[in-house]
Amino acid sequence: FNGGFNNNGALVSNRHVVTYVETVATWNKVLNRYLPDSLQTFKVVLGSTKVHDDNRPGSITAAPLEIILHPYVRRIDDTPVNSIAIVTLKDSIEFNKFIKPICIWTFSSSLEMIENSPMFGVGYGKDETGSFSGVRKHAKVSLQDEENCREVFSDAIDIFDETKLLCVQGD
Repeated sequence: FNGGFNNNGALVSNRHVVTYVETVATWNKVLNRYLPDSLQTFKVVLGSTKVHDDNRPGSITAAPLEIILHPYVRRIDDTPVNSIAIVTLKDSIEFNKFIKPICIWTFSSSLEMIENSPMFGVGYGKDETGSFSGVRKHAKVSLQDEENCREVFSDAIDIFDETKLLCVQGD
């Protein structure tokens, strides 16, 4: 984004990336809503394992065609709610050993059936020391029940009441 690293996303098809809303949109205080950023200000790098490593063999740089924000994205006390966006890519991506879509379950079974099942979160971010890591990492987590989340995140009850969140805890 504007020549620098901004955030993570997840490839979900050969033309769609799901990402955090603030990766591709900016909060407008006057209009009290998010506005998509200009498509010309960012690119999507797939298959990279390090920040600013878009020349890695097997990686692809893709141009965005469209940004679709969650229809109910908003803020509660400066906290984004329903904070996801979909980036549609101009061209279809050919999958290779470095680039594959993530696995998403269909919700055909109840969430209770998958509570405490192992899952993985993948991306860039701060490590346990608080330092930014420029290398993509993964964390093993499990889905927690809503009652436990309400207890742990009692200061965020308004957000839990406004939207459906999946709450995970590291193993």
